[in-house]
Parts: sequence; C-alpha cells; structure tokens
Amino acid sequence: MSPIVSTLAGASARGYGGLGASVASAAVGAYESIATVTVGASTAASIAFTSIPSTYQHLQIRGILRGTPTYPDGEYGFVRINGDASSIYSATYQGGNGTVAFSGAFGGTTSSWVISQIGTTNGDLANTFGGNIWDFLDYKDTNKNRTMRGWLANGRQTTGTAGLAAGSYRSTSAITSIEVLPGGGSGWLQYSTLALYGIKG
Repeated sequence: MSPIVSTLAGASARGYGGLGASVASAAVGAYESIATVTVGASTAASIAFTSIPSTYQHLQIRGILRGTPTYPDGEYGFVRINGDASSIYSATYQGGNGTVAFSGAFGGTTSSWVISQIGTTNGDLANTFGGNIWDFLDYKDTNKNRTMRGWLANGRQTTGTAGLAAGSYRSTSAITSIEVLPGGGSGWLQYSTLALYGIKG
C-alpha cells in the first residue's frame, strides 16, 4: 500500500504504507492509521484524502480545524466525496452551546454534505480549534448509498458549541476520495489537522 493522501497548498501529509507479510492482520473492529494531514504555514484551501484503499469496512476521520473568517460564530464546512460536485447530497445537524440550541437540514442544493461549525475562526478565541470525529459507514459497499455521521465541538469567543451531524450521498460508488472544504472562508489555517483511519470488518 503506497501513501494515499493528497492536499492542496499549505499542507503537509504522512501516508502509511504496507505493513509487510510478517505483521499479523488487525482484528475485526480495529482501527488502522491510513494518513494524516497537517496544514503548514500557508492556508490550505481544502484537505483531501485520495486513492483510499478498499481493504476496510468503514472509514473514520478525526481532527481539529480552524478557518479564516473573522466572525465569532465558528466555521462550518463541507465534505465532498470522489470529487463529485453534483446535487445528490443531503445533511442534517443539531447542537447547542449551553444556552441556545440549533438545528438544520440541507438537501439537493449543495455540492457536498454540510457539517455545521466544525472549526473555530479568527474571530474566536486565539489558538482554539474545532474537534471532529466522522464515520463513513460501509464506504465500499456498492449496493447502498453512502452515509456519514459525525460529532463536533469547538471553543468559540464566549461559548463552546457541541453537536451531531449526519449525511447521505446518493450514490452507490465506493468512496475513493474525501475532501474537506471550509464553508465561510478561504481555507484552513496552520496546524489544522485531519487523520484518516480504516476500521476492519
């Protein structure tokens, strides 16, 4: 297995290759690190994992994100599958900050899943990031549409936000690439980091 990660400007990446015949196979349910991307000194317009192998049951992305906007509202973002920018995505989310609850849904008009407030912004507290965990379920099963679920939290200017999100991509194509794009700004800032894991079936 060769390194499988690619990114846009301003990011560095690590890919993890073949383990060798002498290493025992991971147990069912085990997590294997596939690749990690960390944004460097230049802002990254997106973070992308490509050439994802089909040797797992599910995929998971974990990471921290901070975007470029100056408003203190958290940065929302998009997840695009296989480079597909068509309107066959839908998403729903809910969350709160201890005082106010929020929820929303998107469908048919966006080019990717919308994941609400996945990062902090330059208008939020300094040196804070939004934390995220996203599962891509049965990502290689060509008998069903793609689905995703996620957990997110961030430290904003005066309050912290936590929430849940779920989405569907109405295609039976196996997932071979995942791109994470910012929604309100020009990119992800330095030290934003995402790690891709494969979950054994």
